[in-house]
Amino acid sequence: MGQFKSSTSDANLTGTTAAGAIRAADFLRALANPHRLMILQLLHASQHSVMEICELLQLRQSLVSQHLARLRLDGVVHAERQGHFVVYSLRSGKAREILGALSGMMASEEEDEVTHLPNGKRFVPSERVAG
Repeated sequence: MGQFKSSTSDANLTGTTAAGAIRAADFLRALANPHRLMILQLLHASQHSVMEICELLQLRQSLVSQHLARLRLDGVVHAERQGHFVVYSLRSGKAREILGALSGMMASEEEDEVTHLPNGKRFVPSERVAG
C-alpha cells in the first residue's frame, strides 16, 4: 500500500514517472535541512573550505563536515583538495535552480505569519483549529 512501482506505463501527461518522483524526493531530502541550505547558499556564491563555512555560519566544524559529507555523497557538492585544505563547491545544476527559487525566502527576516510562544515553540496561524 502506498508503494511506488516504476515502469514506463507510470508516465502521466507531464512525463513524470514514479521512479522520477522518487529520485526528486530523495534529492529534496538531501537539501531539506536548514544548515545544509545555508551551506549551499554560501557555495552558490563561491567555493569555500570547511573552516570558512564554519566561520561564516557560526557552526561547529563537526556539524559542517557531516552536512558536507551528506551533500557530497548525494552529488550536490564537489570537494577538491587545495594544499592543506579541502574546498567545496556547488556541483548540482538542479540545486542551483532550487536555491535560486528559495533565495528570497531564505534572505527574508520577516516571520509575520509565525508567532513565537513563551516555551520557544513556533505557532503558524494556518495550523489554528477552527472554534
